[in-house]
Amino acid sequence: MVLYLTNEAVAEVLDPVVLINCLEDGYRNFSLGKGVTPPRIDLQIPDSAGDEAYQLGIAIGGQEGGYAALRIKSDRIYHHLVDGVSRKEKYAGSRGSYLGLVMVFDTSDGSLLAIMQDGLLQRMRVGCDSAIGIKLMARPESSCMALLGSGGMAETHVAAISSIRNLEEIRVFSPSLSNRENLARRMTALYGLNVVAAASALEAADGADILCSCTNSIAPIVTPELLHAGLHVTAIGGGLTGEASALIDRALRFGTADGPQGFNDWTYEDEALVFATTGHTVAHGGTRRYADIPADREITFADLEAGQVARQNERQITFSQRGNIHGIQFAAVAGAVYELAKAKGAGVMLGEVGGFFQNIRN
Repeated sequence: MVLYLTNEAVAEVLDPVVLINCLEDGYRNFSLGKGVTPPRIDLQIPDSAGDEAYQLGIAIGGQEGGYAALRIKSDRIYHHLVDGVSRKEKYAGSRGSYLGLVMVFDTSDGSLLAIMQDGLLQRMRVGCDSAIGIKLMARPESSCMALLGSGGMAETHVAAISSIRNLEEIRVFSPSLSNRENLARRMTALYGLNVVAAASALEAADGADILCSCTNSIAPIVTPELLHAGLHVTAIGGGLTGEASALIDRALRFGTADGPQGFNDWTYEDEALVFATTGHTVAHGGTRRYADIPADREITFADLEAGQVARQNERQITFSQRGNIHGIQFAAVAGAVYELAKAKGAGVMLGEVGGFFQNIRN
């Protein structure tokens, strides 16, 4: 039988510490050649509905001795301006509704084990990913964090990063005063942390040890004036400008997807491969890397495993990013959530359907 997990069921077992450990194991396996994933694939179909387009997003990956996962998103996408900055929005069915699923497979026999909604899992996956970069690169005594953004991703960044660093102050800035104040109140109440709303990005970043950009801005928002000696930066939306990228002394990239078999000159490093109907310009992307760090300043998770030093001195400005290996992440975190949910009895079984097996060769 196949286990079905709603976001509510996922919430029952979601543990950032467990997911951080599972993600690190996934990155380690990938660095050792024991995991495989292509970059995320975005299939975009423009139509006549104004400035909108349809997008089917796919991330796939798996690792030896573990699980394989397929994450599917079905979205209507569009852009809108917030304080003059273009932001990518999405919906499925109607505004405020979304459709995303993760399917978990057993690599030992090919069976389908679970189908789960991706909303909460996706947010915590990203927060834990940033936490790993901070764990490996930020100064051990880091205690003040600046958050740019006040949505769901900002919330999971608080949950994940506070589990690996003793945060004495978190400063939140977003264009909406009410949103940043609401986030500060909720996170203070939920985690007992000192979370305050800042009046500007510069006020949030001033003297901070960690800076996390968690917005849906398509344009870069991390500018040079936000950076200072000893800072560690992450960005999962609203990346670094070219001038800010040039100031990064040391950058960690967890991994880059290998090319298809037989394509030895494969060099693709951006977040996703985008396909669109012939003759149409892709206008709803946002798939570039979040920073353009000079190659001689970048190290990988494999380099750290081989003994390279992450941060070379206390004054370096450091940066970390996943790379384009989303599929490995979903195989790691969805597999862990499946095991936790099964052990706790969370979710519902989809009846005696035999793992969706069929007797017709496909």
